[in-house]
Amino acid sequence: MTLGDIALGYVYVAPADSLHVDGWLEGYVSRQMLVRNRPYYEAICGHRLADEAEADRGLAKAGILHR
Repeated sequence: MTLGDIALGYVYVAPADSLHVDGWLEGYVSRQMLVRNRPYYEAICGHRLADEAEADRGLAKAGILHR
């Protein structure tokens, strides 16, 4: 079993003053991710999503996708 079998992602813990935002992660949401997580993404974006690019833009606007 790998971490990918039991987790969807990672959480990094660091002091707040060491964190910074460089921009959003364009292309993060794949077609497979949209199919699997559509209800979650649509709840965050507040509307029906047409495709993964729209999900990307909506999550970035909501402040979810940062690097």
